[in-house]
Amino acid sequence: MHLPLGVRVYLHRLRSEFDAISVGCNTVRTDNPYLKVQYVEGKDPIRVVPCSKADVSPDSNVFSEPEKSILVTTSSVPQERLEVFRSKGIQVLVAGERKIDLERMLILLAQQGIRNIMVEGGSRLNGNLLSRGLVDELVLIHHPIVVGLVEAPSLAEWSGLPPVRLSLVSLEVVEGYPVSRWLCLRSQSVAGHRLEYSYAHYTKHGGGKGVHTEYFGEDRSIRGV
Repeated sequence: MHLPLGVRVYLHRLRSEFDAISVGCNTVRTDNPYLKVQYVEGKDPIRVVPCSKADVSPDSNVFSEPEKSILVTTSSVPQERLEVFRSKGIQVLVAGERKIDLERMLILLAQQGIRNIMVEGGSRLNGNLLSRGLVDELVLIHHPIVVGLVEAPSLAEWSGLPPVRLSLVSLEVVEGYPVSRWLCLRSQSVAGHRLEYSYAHYTKHGGGKGVHTEYFGEDRSIRGV
């Protein structure tokens, strides 16, 4: 489903405000997004892909500008695999042994001058960030429809314990789409980073289903500061 132009402008204006933008490797494989800024004037953020096994293609759209791309992976990946990315000009950072150490990742990015990050999912990355208290703010874009699904995808995958408590910051309507901003009360800062999550979703009995648009990837977005 395509979002109205005004909503796209809103989302891409958010992108233009950040040093970096990030998605997990599963989102890269399934959606193959570019993660560039469109519809508004502004610089493209650096693309950051955390992927513990480095099992994504270096020819994916997200790496189309290698000088603005970073693969974050683990020490378990063979060096010859990492050299494939490096040979294309893609920077490789190692954070963790077998799983991505997200706190370490944020520190490494901060050392390169990346002080704020917009993360656009998927749900596993969202859950890892939320469950570790690394998300400061959620931005929810509510589609004015109801979708009946037996098993709706989750906004964030994790056990849900302890829950993340929210406090409403603001509520506005953009071309008929309510946009709510929420402060995460369990968040913590790592190396000066704060994370903000922007999620376009359907309402379904209080739950949500991510909306994918290949052109701008606003289905499961986390913004980080």
